[in-house]
Amino acid sequence: MPLNLTPEQYREMFNKLPKETQDLALSEETAKSVFDTCIANDVDVDKISEVAKYVGYVLVGALKEDDFTIALEEEVALGKKIAKRIAEDIAGEVFNKIGEKPAAPAAVPTPPKLVPAE
Repeated sequence: MPLNLTPEQYREMFNKLPKETQDLALSEETAKSVFDTCIANDVDVDKISEVAKYVGYVLVGALKEDDFTIALEEEVALGKKIAKRIAEDIAGEVFNKIGEKPAAPAAVPTPPKLVPAE
């Protein structure tokens, strides 16, 4: 099931984040990590923005970090191995820098747990 937030929903969730997480989401370092990780894993340039979108969804709490790999497979159409490598790299370079993981606000329905396609 695709996850698409309106700009207003995203902004509302973003504004509730601690400043440290907001800074991380907007940092050049995070953008470079996502870009470099995608390039190192031969992701098509036109898919990098989709990967970045799902990184943002994790950072604001709209997507559980545990579902990030599945979102990359299903929504960005990356192969299972590539999606897993990207998720592991981004977790180490970006997600692990978050002090407290954001909880999904009550105003936006918590997305269902994604299940990999068989």
